[in-house]
Amino acid sequence: MSSGDRTREAILEAASELFSRDEYRAVSMDELARCARVAKGTLYHHFGSKEALFQALVRDRSRRMLEMLRGVIDGRDPVDRKLRSLTVHTFMFFVKYPAFFRLWEKSAATGPCSRTAPFEEMRRRLREMIQTVICSGMTEGVLRPVSPDTAADVLFGAVMGAVPRCLELGVDDPCTLKQREQLFDFVWEAVRARPQREGPRRQASVLTEQPGMTGAAPGGAR
Repeated sequence: MSSGDRTREAILEAASELFSRDEYRAVSMDELARCARVAKGTLYHHFGSKEALFQALVRDRSRRMLEMLRGVIDGRDPVDRKLRSLTVHTFMFFVKYPAFFRLWEKSAATGPCSRTAPFEEMRRRLREMIQTVICSGMTEGVLRPVSPDTAADVLFGAVMGAVPRCLELGVDDPCTLKQREQLFDFVWEAVRARPQREGPRRQASVLTEQPGMTGAAPGGAR
């Protein structure tokens, strides 16, 4: 990474921290420069305005995540490994960029505007990737017949619920790695196809489920 790239990344990370912590209008270019430890002129050299910096931040993080996940979707791995990669990579991405995760969550609680639109587009594309794998798995008989929308909600909701517990630990902490594996176990048990011998147990569980709810049991893919 060149010196210019390192400076740009430092500015983006500072912006992620400040925008996730404070209201957008309260964040000044002076404060952004101080947080990034760069001169104000350097900040304007890389980003012409606060709005340009905010949009660049969302585009950069979105591009990194979506390119990583697109490689998973386009690969030749079987469905269970693709689903695991989608779950794990999404989880670990947000743990790696905790300030961006907080900004992501903040955008979800904000009414629609020009600054939340990029997040909505990122959510849409993530859901489409998940649904692509789910549909492929159902076609192959690896995943049980479920609504792709519901399955995407289960996976994405599980990831978003698990990330906050690991934000202060970092990507290499043993507790984070354990949480990562347990997260996939939960997702896999929610959507995997049951062998015929599991039919009676599954039938009994269906009787106790409420409409629209997806059950999950502990365990993992084998």
